[in-house]
Amino acid sequence: MAAGGLGVAIAPEHLFASDMAAGRQVEVWALGDASGEHLFAAWARDTDPGTRRVVEWLVARFAK
Repeated sequence: MAAGGLGVAIAPEHLFASDMAAGRQVEVWALGDASGEHLFAAWARDTDPGTRRVVEWLVARFAK
């Protein structure tokens, strides 16, 4: 669902590597261990302002 622009996903990096390289996904939080789990957020370009604020907060809060 995150890849469709509908929210946030916690998943192994390899599942989103091509989307990240293409700029369709943004990593907003990486776990400190070697588990390979990350937090990704995706949203539609024409998303509503509330969703946009949540994504901006996540990026600001969990950015590297």
